[in-house]
Amino acid sequence: MSAKGRDGGNRQKRTRGGRPKELGNYYIVTDARETEKNYFEGLRASFPANLQDKIEIKVCDVSSYKRLIPEALKGRQDAQFRQLWLVFDRDQIPNFDEILDKAQAEKIEVGWSNPCFELWLAAYFSGKVPNYSDSKECVEAFKGLYKRATGREYSKNEKNLYATLTKHGDEAKALAAARVKYENERRDKLCASESFCTAVHRLVQELVQARNADVQS
Repeated sequence: MSAKGRDGGNRQKRTRGGRPKELGNYYIVTDARETEKNYFEGLRASFPANLQDKIEIKVCDVSSYKRLIPEALKGRQDAQFRQLWLVFDRDQIPNFDEILDKAQAEKIEVGWSNPCFELWLAAYFSGKVPNYSDSKECVEAFKGLYKRATGREYSKNEKNLYATLTKHGDEAKALAAARVKYENERRDKLCASESFCTAVHRLVQELVQARNADVQS
């Protein structure tokens, strides 16, 4: 059973003055070959070239979501990678809370979204994280936001997704909105599966802060 607040978050942020001292080594596993992968590859590409090899992005081609945690644990085979993350959606995963509990037990962080990743992407354009009943509704709403902001149709396989979001949207507002919605939902709901929010901002916040600190140093 998933206790309140148990949703794959383990680590206290190692910060000073609101910024990490340096970028850690991240091993990020996602079950999506398109949207999530393209987003994080774009975020990695925004880092200085000498830091990009600190972020490894792997796609787990799963037939069973039970394989997500073993795939993430492969990162521990390389001593370089200290920060293990899973990124996946609540949608259609019957044992979602169980996976989060097991990830926490293995000290794996999880950037989950309920119902889907587009909930996080929408915050770039809307500055808020609304409730959606399912992934279809969420994706359709994001398509409208994307079209109004960019003048183009949204495609889940867009290679320049991160650059498009930061060009036409507001990343700082997205992070702030996602953080507030996450804290409110996790305070009021028993399980992550009942919380209509996203935890992806936790990972993005760490990466963006480390990138910006390096650029400003």
